[in-house]
Amino acid sequence: MPTVITLVDGNILAAADVNTSVQNLNQALGTGTAITGYTTGDDLYASATNTLSKRAIGATGDISVVSGGVPTWSGTATKGLYGIRNLVGNTTTTTIVVTADYAVLRNSNHQTKIHTTVSLTIDSAVSGLNGRDQAGAFTAGQDLHWYLISDGTNVRGVLADSGPSTGPDLATVAAFSGYTFWCYGGTLEWNGSSNFIPARLRGDRVWYEAEQQVLTNGTQAAETAVTISGHVPAIAYDYHVRWKIELGSAGATLRVVAGTVYTTIDTDTNSTGFNSGHLDVPNTTNLYYTSPDADDVSLWVLSYTVPNAAG
Repeated sequence: MPTVITLVDGNILAAADVNTSVQNLNQALGTGTAITGYTTGDDLYASATNTLSKRAIGATGDISVVSGGVPTWSGTATKGLYGIRNLVGNTTTTTIVVTADYAVLRNSNHQTKIHTTVSLTIDSAVSGLNGRDQAGAFTAGQDLHWYLISDGTNVRGVLADSGPSTGPDLATVAAFSGYTFWCYGGTLEWNGSSNFIPARLRGDRVWYEAEQQVLTNGTQAAETAVTISGHVPAIAYDYHVRWKIELGSAGATLRVVAGTVYTTIDTDTNSTGFNSGHLDVPNTTNLYYTSPDADDVSLWVLSYTVPNAAG
């Protein structure tokens, strides 16, 4: 490390000493420096051997990365997985309306892009931006997944029949050119009439506007499957159920794995009428019930949770 000669009282410096000190000082600062002042947030770095330079502060959300052997700011550098904050939305029979105040989108190189304002409507009746990821209509009776997509500047939405392990098809439809970043938003049921079941979106939870009945007055004493597909997407973590059972019976059981009781619905055997309650159920894509006394059991799905990393 070059040093500058320290002055001592009484000593007289020779020209060579002064020149050496100036040369060493220039080397310490960088011989090529042209820095004349600083602005709030400036960084100092060596842009070449013995050359000191400064770098202006980046934009909010940028991180420092290396490019060409020197540091630079990036708004699309790798920062982590995708996610959405303060997601609020609703569906009509054909559209999804969503807002959020923060979204992190990811591309195939695992680079990410942040958008701080999201407000859009995705229409299943159109193809392209804020529509389908395919030219033709979706097949009825399946799970549909919606995504946020970005070209690095603009954020839009898209519907796809492929889940987040694959992501939307952003290559086939020309309107998606340049849109390489995407973020999974959620999954909705596309019913046999090619309509969404009206729902409210709150973070990672999808709440039906009206509870969906999946069992009506079941009376089977033996273990019997309940069809939840069409009301609970396969990708859902769990779902919320309301149950009702006829009083005066020995109760009923619910099972998420065949042969294993998940919970028992107890009733007052000395009463008449019906009893009801609520519970959360882990989604194994299977649900079974038993009613040993062959008394009426009914079940409804109210909501389910999706893995969209919403906070």
